[in-house]
Amino acid sequence: MADVMRLAYQLAVRNGIKNKFRKRNEKAGRKWLKNFLRRHPQISVRNPEGLSLSRVRGFTPEPVAQFFKSTNPQWTPFNIILQDFTIATKPTALLYSTNI
Repeated sequence: MADVMRLAYQLAVRNGIKNKFRKRNEKAGRKWLKNFLRRHPQISVRNPEGLSLSRVRGFTPEPVAQFFKSTNPQWTPFNIILQDFTIATKPTALLYSTNI
C-alpha cells in the first residue's frame, strides 16, 4: 500500500495539485488511502495467495502453450523463463478492480 501512497504524492506534485501530504515521507497518508478506497468502492485490497510447489512445477511452457491454444487461437504465449519465477512466502497486498 505504501507504493500507492507514494504514487499519489508524486502525481500531486507533478500536476501541481495542492495537498496536505507529508513532504518528509514523500507519500500520502493512511487517512488519504482509506478515504480514496471509500470513494472508489470498485477498488479493493486483496492479499494474493501463494502457489503450491506442485503448481509451480506444472507451470512449464507446454501447459501454458496449451492454455493459450484452447482459450483463443489468436493469442500467442509469452516467452517464459522459469528461472525468473520465485515463490513468495509473504505476499503483499494488492489493489484490485472489480470492474474487469
